[in-house]
Amino acid sequence: MMMVLSDILLLNLMRGLRLLKNKEFCVSNFYLIGNYLNSQEKLVVKALTEDDCIEVFELANDFYTFFNTHRNTNFAVTELSSVFYAKQNSIPLVTHCEKLADFAKTFNIVVYEIDTALKVINVEQERINFLNSMKIV
Repeated sequence: MMMVLSDILLLNLMRGLRLLKNKEFCVSNFYLIGNYLNSQEKLVVKALTEDDCIEVFELANDFYTFFNTHRNTNFAVTELSSVFYAKQNSIPLVTHCEKLADFAKTFNIVVYEIDTALKVINVEQERINFLNSMKIV
């Protein structure tokens, strides 16, 4: 099952715990543009993509209609693109941000916290607990 990961900073933690495989998570290509990530973080995303651990998605022009409609919601383009992609593909969105989760739910998108998302892909509870002990969010 594929899920949209909107909390890009979790990638490094998940990578270290070898929780990324089989393209179960995808992230917006907007994270690779501009100053969202530093150059090292961008290299990590590219390496994970090349190793088929994650998928980086791009959006067509129809996204910009959605973006222009919701640009005053105080969400970054990365967050809006994650919601749009989840909506467009009927896949869950993974986020810890309650405001983004509430926004996504208005489009009938299934929203998971990272713990639940990892349970869905059958990650052992020990590893989930370890990830939770390391997160700084």
